[in-house]
Amino acid sequence: MADPANAPRYSEAILRLTAMHEAAHAVMALRLGIGVSRMVLGEAAEPHVGLTTTRTPEHMQQNHIEEQILLAVAGGVAEAVAAGRTVSDLLWSGPLSADRANADRYARQKFPGASDGDLESYLLALMTRAAEMIQEGRFSQAMERLTDALVTTQRLEESEILRLVEGVESLTEGTLPKR
Repeated sequence: MADPANAPRYSEAILRLTAMHEAAHAVMALRLGIGVSRMVLGEAAEPHVGLTTTRTPEHMQQNHIEEQILLAVAGGVAEAVAAGRTVSDLLWSGPLSADRANADRYARQKFPGASDGDLESYLLALMTRAAEMIQEGRFSQAMERLTDALVTTQRLEESEILRLVEGVESLTEGTLPKR
């Protein structure tokens, strides 16, 4: 009989789904010109199952809220796309949790005093844009590379992340949302 104390804390399926979620954050960051310093998975990421650390340039923190929202929702949107769900499903349920809370905070910062309905419409439009970006071949190819490597190593540093996406057709071409 297997010793429960030695059992893996997370199933392979959970680790793969989480790695894909984190890969979406990382690739979205790179496409938006935001640095990615590290990705971790499993026990190294606790209290989370996965974590991607980005280095957002200071000028983007206040002036590029749409990009911050795209980055926040990318992981949950990637999960929805993989599961065949629509992005509108994510407005009230799904894997966004802390990411969704960040997106809401950014939207309220951009549109103080806006109604909940107006904010939901705005977020839905950006989630739809994120889903379109995620389904592009160059984006999904980079995500796949990062997902596979993260599941295998459970930790990727900046140089490894950049090496893995190197050679993928330009990730930064035509990426910023229209203003």
